[in-house]
Amino acid sequence: MAFFEQLGKKISDAGQGVAKSSRNAMDIAKLNSAISDKKKQIAQGFSALGEKYYLLHKDDVEEALAPIVGDINALYAEIHDFEEQIKTIRGVVKCPNCGADIPLNAAFCSSCGAPAPLSEKPVEAVPEGARECPNCHKLMSAENKFCTSCGTKLDE
Repeated sequence: MAFFEQLGKKISDAGQGVAKSSRNAMDIAKLNSAISDKKKQIAQGFSALGEKYYLLHKDDVEEALAPIVGDINALYAEIHDFEEQIKTIRGVVKCPNCGADIPLNAAFCSSCGAPAPLSEKPVEAVPEGARECPNCHKLMSAENKFCTSCGTKLDE
């Protein structure tokens, strides 16, 4: 009978050791998860700190940070160019008064009623051997008597 009691005690001790190891592993996993969460919060804090620093000091940046601020300024300039390209594709401009999008051909802003900025179409020289339709402004051959785009009779 002593043999079975010793065997039972060994099995019981082994089971308790496995349970303790499992609890330890679970506790370590919880602590590692908490550490990971805190590191994410720190990274978010550094990001917010960097953005705040940039906004406060972008015009009087320290020499050591100048390359980073220069890169950020260049990225903002690229974003601005992309936004302008999107406006051109959409055929809108920003209202100088309220910032709303206004169609290029609108005379006034539909949000605040302010006069729309005048759209200035760059003047391009008409290539030699071509002429511009006075109605739709399409370029065509100088020999054409009528516009092939809108049908307007062209001056001789």
